[in-house]
Amino acid sequence: MIKIIESAINQSPYLIFFPIVDPFLELSLPNIKNLHLLYHTPPQTKPKNNFFVSPVSKAKSESVLTDPNTQNYINNTCKKLGKIPAIMPFKPSAKIDLICQKNNYLKISNSRALNIQFEDKINFAKICAKNKINTIPFFIDNLNQKNIKKAQLLFKTDKIVVQVKTGWAGNSTYLTDLALKTLPSDSLVKFMPFINGTTYIQNGCVYHKNLITSPVGIQLNNPLHSKNIFATTGRSWPSNLNQASIDKIKEIDNQLETIFVKSNYRGFLGLDFLIDLDHNVYLTECNPRLTASFNFYTQLELKNNLVPLLYLHLLEFLKLDVNLDITNLKSRFLNKQLKGAQVTKRNDEGKIIDTKETC
Repeated sequence: MIKIIESAINQSPYLIFFPIVDPFLELSLPNIKNLHLLYHTPPQTKPKNNFFVSPVSKAKSESVLTDPNTQNYINNTCKKLGKIPAIMPFKPSAKIDLICQKNNYLKISNSRALNIQFEDKINFAKICAKNKINTIPFFIDNLNQKNIKKAQLLFKTDKIVVQVKTGWAGNSTYLTDLALKTLPSDSLVKFMPFINGTTYIQNGCVYHKNLITSPVGIQLNNPLHSKNIFATTGRSWPSNLNQASIDKIKEIDNQLETIFVKSNYRGFLGLDFLIDLDHNVYLTECNPRLTASFNFYTQLELKNNLVPLLYLHLLEFLKLDVNLDITNLKSRFLNKQLKGAQVTKRNDEGKIIDTKETC
């Protein structure tokens, strides 16, 4: 089935362009012949289909795409091959939406407006509360000493965590002392109690109005690899979770499936969970886009002869009709054969500076 899907993608009328925003967020799919990579800096190894633009100050997908040389490369290559350009960004943005609209590029992602509904950690907490999804207890208010004291009394702990709307690699989450030093006065934040436990992840894809999820993996938070105690420093499968916890996560997945389908969300996403010492399961956040582990996890799937979630993402947005058994796709949630780990080291700004993988 994997070869059938690869053939369908390769024979589609589209040429897919993926901007590399970080050398550690590379994409390796040699069997997808019509995938072209757009680089800010020259890659260490030169893939067959790639284009390099001059480095810019901030490595974002839109900064590659706004370069006239990049657009000429996309347009000329598609004209030469008789293909329609399709852009698959790592993360949606309003500028990418505009670029694709202006140039008649197919966008292989949700709009930024839809993405931010779930990416915004404060808004996502409200969505979870409205739909009675189990999250860490919270309230939303301005960051000040009065509200910190309120949180300590409400949650019966002196150790309070605050979270701002957006961020990455754990840099949206702070203990209160650091938050007061770092964030603007009276910033709107989410207040939560600090909970001891283990963090877990799932990759997923909304395909044909169904949420297909990976087995649960362990999210690594090694203090030797990052000074930020909330930073993700890798992931590992299998998780070896007990059945009760697996069942609770599956229940949350089912609740989210309804929400995603109602909102018309499609494609790849990531979910984070925290399980405390009493085995309570909390959904902590959603990454409604490609995730830091998407390429590594795709290689794990291919090695285990599983249709990659990334392939489902492509099928969904390219609107390619391949006859897939949804029940079989969903059964991967219980797969215990996937084994692999990706360990990342981050600098003080949270940027990945090294990564090691085993699978």
